[in-house]
Amino acid sequence: MREWWLLVGLLCIPLLAVYLHIPPPQLSPALLTWRSAGAFFTFRSNNIFYRDMETLWPWNCATVHMICGPLDPVNPHPQFIFLYQKLVQRSTVSVLDEHISHYPQLEDPAGFLTAYFSFINAF
Repeated sequence: MREWWLLVGLLCIPLLAVYLHIPPPQLSPALLTWRSAGAFFTFRSNNIFYRDMETLWPWNCATVHMICGPLDPVNPHPQFIFLYQKLVQRSTVSVLDEHISHYPQLEDPAGFLTAYFSFINAF
């Protein structure tokens, strides 16, 4: 029963603010200029923004292995791999066959396990 009242309260607060003409909070200068701290790359005629976070990434000491497919619509193949390896410096990448997309563990289980075990056995 408490969850219902919480949802009603969360819905009423923004409606009350609109009714009382309360202006939204002002953004800080750092938030207003965040887009100037990065760069863009173009993929399928879309400008995709990324921010260079080498100093903010706390796990640069870990070795991470990414297994991906070249037809991945979420993480475009050559651009994303470049950004991933720039962000995670101690990383390795396995690109599977050309018919694999966003879920390599489901689309090619044997190729996924081969790439996974080759990474594990490298230690």
